[in-house]
Amino acid sequence: MGGILIKQYLSYVQDLHSISFSNKTIVVIGLPASGKTYVSNYIHRNLAPLHTILHTDNYMRFGYDYSLYKILDDLKDLPKSVIVEGIQGYRLLRKGAKEKSFLPNIVIQIETSTDSINNVYFKQRGRPKLINLNSIAKGTDEILKEYSFHIARKPYHPDWYVLRNDFDL
Repeated sequence: MGGILIKQYLSYVQDLHSISFSNKTIVVIGLPASGKTYVSNYIHRNLAPLHTILHTDNYMRFGYDYSLYKILDDLKDLPKSVIVEGIQGYRLLRKGAKEKSFLPNIVIQIETSTDSINNVYFKQRGRPKLINLNSIAKGTDEILKEYSFHIARKPYHPDWYVLRNDFDL
């Protein structure tokens, strides 16, 4: 296939029902508190109950560098039907495309406003706001640019969906 990565836009979590998740590897990415875990659990509960969920945040205890290798290693032992979610999904996509070690079938990118993220941190996590949110967003944008560069040279591209999460807490 090669070339440009085509993104399809979704307005509601219920729009996920139009996607076939059977026997597919799914990556759910987004900024902290954007709804990655919620969407992953929704898919698992309603659309892909046989999938295993891998939460990349659980790997941070291995450190920034080694955690990615540990995730890749664990993915080798899991069935193809897996949902990978977490902020490290960005790095996983880039490394997988660069080294041809992880190429998911579906990517769901969750977008939301800074205000919504800060509301989650304040109301659910007891913090006034997420420190360094802008720098995290810039970093994930850079990683996606690098990913796009590497994946453009591959004959295979994942189905890419952007889900706008305009929750109001």
